[in-house]
Amino acid sequence: MSTRIGGVVVLGLTLALVAACSSESAGPSEGSGNAALTAPTGSSAWQRQLRQSFETDAAAHYAAFLDTHVAERPIEALLLGDEARAAVERRTFLAHAYADREWRPALVADDGIGPRAQAVLDTLRTASDHALDPADYLTEARSEAIDRFAQLAHVRAQLPAVTLAGPQLDALLTDAALDAARDAEQPAIAVLQTAFEASPEALAGLLTFHQARIELERAFVGARALADVSLADAVLAYAFDQRHFNPHYLDIENPTDDEKHAEISSRMRATFDALAGAADAPAVQQVLDALPPSHPQYAGLLAERARYAAIVADGGWERVTPATLRRGSRGQRVVDLKQRLAREGYFDGDLEDDRFGEALQQAVRHYQTTHQMDVTGESSRDFWSSLNISADRRLEQIELTLERWRENRIGDDPRYIWVNIPDMHAEAWRDGQRDLRFRIVVGNTTRQCDPQTQQLRYVNATPVQSATMSYVVLNPTWSVPIRIAREELLPELLENPNYFEEQGFEHIINDNGTEIIRQSPGPNNPLGKVKFMFPNPYNTYMHDTSRPQYFRFPIRAFSHGCMRVSDPDALLEYVLQQDGQWDARQIERIYEGGQETTISLREHVPVHIEYYVVTVDDDGFANFLADIYRLDRDRLDPPSAADLSCDPDPDPDHRLILVEGELLIEDAEGVQHTREEWEARNNPSEGSGERPVLEDDLGVPASVLEGDYGP
Repeated sequence: MSTRIGGVVVLGLTLALVAACSSESAGPSEGSGNAALTAPTGSSAWQRQLRQSFETDAAAHYAAFLDTHVAERPIEALLLGDEARAAVERRTFLAHAYADREWRPALVADDGIGPRAQAVLDTLRTASDHALDPADYLTEARSEAIDRFAQLAHVRAQLPAVTLAGPQLDALLTDAALDAARDAEQPAIAVLQTAFEASPEALAGLLTFHQARIELERAFVGARALADVSLADAVLAYAFDQRHFNPHYLDIENPTDDEKHAEISSRMRATFDALAGAADAPAVQQVLDALPPSHPQYAGLLAERARYAAIVADGGWERVTPATLRRGSRGQRVVDLKQRLAREGYFDGDLEDDRFGEALQQAVRHYQTTHQMDVTGESSRDFWSSLNISADRRLEQIELTLERWRENRIGDDPRYIWVNIPDMHAEAWRDGQRDLRFRIVVGNTTRQCDPQTQQLRYVNATPVQSATMSYVVLNPTWSVPIRIAREELLPELLENPNYFEEQGFEHIINDNGTEIIRQSPGPNNPLGKVKFMFPNPYNTYMHDTSRPQYFRFPIRAFSHGCMRVSDPDALLEYVLQQDGQWDARQIERIYEGGQETTISLREHVPVHIEYYVVTVDDDGFANFLADIYRLDRDRLDPPSAADLSCDPDPDPDHRLILVEGELLIEDAEGVQHTREEWEARNNPSEGSGERPVLEDDLGVPASVLEGDYGP
């Protein structure tokens, strides 16, 4: 039924019912024969009691009588009947849920929408605050069902109360009605039923009211059932999108698809039961508020989303023409910069003054801090590039980060270590509070062409994952991955035959014939004094470093995938204190001994490595970070296959290998040569032995220095 047709029916029922009730309230007309009817003579005490009951509780008796004329369990008929209901997407799920509550409404009140259902509606209507579309939940069909119920509830509430007295009551309490009442479980209902069947002429006015009221009540009960099911269907869709779709919230390790489905269904059912069992609107709101991520970052992003949405609605900001500006500069470009920074909340000084003073310098420094730049207080190429990203794009980035938080792996862990790759920091959290924050180095941005897929990929990217820290290793040895050995160590050995000895490397052949290159503990070991192990398929971990100079950069994408820790001693102390194993003297003795030592944790610690380009700092400001692996850019603007395609490098004409500790050069035919034999064979021209310079003196990939990260 369309809203327009529904409105016509409601209006018609309203007029009919009000007219009928009005005529009844005036009493029967003269000549109808009703005035001659009186209560039966010789009425017993029971009969007098029944008459008094009608006089005082007529409305309640009539309401109970109406219930006998409407469907007993309309929700059951709605969910299990033959008629298709396109508005109900979770028919089977809801059928089980409602059956367990004996098909009673779960959300709407008996007489209308009610405060509990209104709390659900208010949450769904403001889903856009979470970057979700309210139309996905309050679809046209669901909204129409809820609106129609609200209309009928309003009409029903306007009806005058049913009162019975004098001739009206005499017409009801006939001998036949009283006889029927004597043997009935519900005497009042029996009286009404018998009277309406046996005395239609005597009760003509009341019968008109009764027939119209039955039509309204049947429509109301059906509408209530459909509204309740529609609202339950809508809020479960919202709960799924906010929380339950995320398999990382499951309490099952490596679940099968069936286990995932069962667990998600169980959580959806728990939400339904919690909403249905909530005593009032605040209790309903508490259930709804528990669906979004509970991490403080999510709440901060919601506030910043609202702020940036208001900026976008107000027209965003103007692009500023780049210029070299610093303290002391003057002119229109300074005014333009002030106005631009003011739009985003960084500058609140005089917008007409064309001088670059201290206030503007501090605003620029603040902007640089929140955008992962060198904090200089003056303009630069990166500064202008960032500043001229549109407000719409910034809002998109915030909304994507909200979505990423709903996909997060942290779940409800009371204690965990959280790594945000773009932030290049790690944090230790306990009971909703941050205990520790420290800088890290993450995997670099080197891209290579995958020969299998013929697409570019970040070969050293730190992977997004969750694992469990189960032990730490002091004075760790480093077993060098074969790719790193071939690409970096063997070329060094080729240049310097003593390189392995000088750096503490040893070449080991295991009993099974496998070969590894291992570096002993010591000052040259890139793992430093300690590594924090959380076994995972990527063989990545956190560790100390022998190159602390990398931590001075704001963007620290320099590693092969593992995470280097700026303050490993603080992290070690924190982890072992929480585990009840901290002993500073014992740790110092282990360090001094120089032997690799493993400490197993009694209580394992979840480690969650995530990718959030937008964070909120302790002052509530959105920080827009480097999208170093282009994950956000590719999600907002998906690249085509052509954009990612590449031509693999041709197979090299030789490679470096170790054979029983000796470095050899193997040609394309598999023939092995010493360096001297290879140089003699190829007769290299002057300078051909130089290796190409791909990195600066700190080992920083060119892509990092150029800042090619996307928005």
